[in-house]
Amino acid sequence: PQVTFTGIRQPLFGTPVNFELASSYVHAYRNEGQKGHVAEISPTLSLPLNFGDYLQMLPSVGFSETAWDVNDGSDKNRASRELFTLGLYGTTEVYRVFSVPVGTLDKIRHGIRPEVTYTYRPHAAQNVPDFVAVLPEKNSITYALTNTLTAKLKEKIGFSYLEFLRLKVQQTYNIEENRSAKPEEDTRHFSPIDIETDILPSKYF
Repeated sequence: PQVTFTGIRQPLFGTPVNFELASSYVHAYRNEGQKGHVAEISPTLSLPLNFGDYLQMLPSVGFSETAWDVNDGSDKNRASRELFTLGLYGTTEVYRVFSVPVGTLDKIRHGIRPEVTYTYRPHAAQNVPDFVAVLPEKNSITYALTNTLTAKLKEKIGFSYLEFLRLKVQQTYNIEENRSAKPEEDTRHFSPIDIETDILPSKYF
């Protein structure tokens, strides 16, 4: 069984700083092996920065506290893990609108959004039970490019809009892996390329 509580990103006490929260409680049970309880809480603070209509940036700092109570049949132990994560996200968008007067279709907007995300999480000793996920250290840059096509549709009264295509391509470069690798080692610093796409030919399909 698992219970989660999530606080969506929102201004903190009316300030420009945003606050969000992810938390969970899990009871892991099995007849043999480690079993027990684990609770995790992860608050994050971020500060949206807009440089006109050309560049948006979002620096963030997050903290994660994980506590567990393990019973493996012969012994009990309680412990916890603390980690912090730093991040910096930047994006912009360019677009062009095309007139396509076909049926109810009036115009199509093509948007291109490049994104860059830097993530840093330091190494930490994690002697965790086998039902608690190990969070690896991170020092990486993720870059992505998203294309969207949005249709402006004629209605009986006014217009409606439908984003009927989204295509996102992204990849991560591991900085720490590059620093630690020896020249003779065949180490991949780049992750596989991820591709996501959404196709919505109509608002009901």
